[in-house]
Amino acid sequence: MSDLLGRIEQHGVAQSVFDTALLDCQKRCSIIDFMRASEGDYAFQIIALALLDWASMIDDFKKNDAAIVRNSIPIRWITVRSEFVKNLKGEEVVSQMGWD
Repeated sequence: MSDLLGRIEQHGVAQSVFDTALLDCQKRCSIIDFMRASEGDYAFQIIALALLDWASMIDDFKKNDAAIVRNSIPIRWITVRSEFVKNLKGEEVVSQMGWD
């Protein structure tokens, strides 16, 4: 486990649950291109798909409204996306995770 993830403290969660969550986080982080994410919209490309997948709504609505959801994310999240790109320091993440 990377040094960065190993320093995360947990409170009020069983150690086995916490350790499983850390391993899941490490797996997910290992496939992210943090350098690319810090330079544009890459980090937000799958958000609309995840929202459609995880939203608790009827499948027919998901199918019929998918285009609306996909197109609304860039507009509604413009400030979030801008702040994320401005503040993500891809080189630091890559270095601290030991992926350099």
